[in-house]
Amino acid sequence: MKVFKGAITDWNKDKGFGFVRPLGGTDALFVHISSFGIKSAPPLSGQVVYFTPSKDKQGRRCATIVDKHGTSLSKKTRPSSTSAIPLTFRLIIVTTFFVGLISGYLMQSLPVDALYYFLVLSLTAFTTFAIDKRAAQLNRRRISERSLQILSLLGGWPGALLAQQTLRHKSQKRSFRIGLWLAVMINSAILIWLTYQGYLSSFSLIDWVS
Repeated sequence: MKVFKGAITDWNKDKGFGFVRPLGGTDALFVHISSFGIKSAPPLSGQVVYFTPSKDKQGRRCATIVDKHGTSLSKKTRPSSTSAIPLTFRLIIVTTFFVGLISGYLMQSLPVDALYYFLVLSLTAFTTFAIDKRAAQLNRRRISERSLQILSLLGGWPGALLAQQTLRHKSQKRSFRIGLWLAVMINSAILIWLTYQGYLSSFSLIDWVS
């Protein structure tokens, strides 16, 4: 059966249904939330999807949400994520990292600006992942993977680690996962070296930004 591309319209999240209007078309087809599969993210109005025209049990025309190859999402299971690092472990890594930063500040080996620096970049990274996730759902212009990786390498990796898992974004692509963990290790190694050499003892975030 031919696969069409359309946009979700008039989605009622309380009742779990809406319509799909073919791109460039006029006739909208009814679609129920069950068509998206139990592991799919909640649909959003304006979200671009693939679908095939079908009929429900009462013979009424409706849309069946599929992937670009025509496989129904309601019958499709999410790929196994056994290779992904669990959220609990990521939380432990991020918590341990910030505890280390606070300890370094208390021992006067790190300025408090270093803590602010990683907090700001982590929040920026998490927000950037969320924006890119939203753009992907609405078929809008995306943020490049290179930009996400550079942001992580500069110090935003704690936020990126949490965003990747909690938002289910960039969590399946193996090359991106490897790149992110490399950014974690490189950034951490540089931080340890700079701290050991004493270069961060007088670090000022204001001076660095200006």
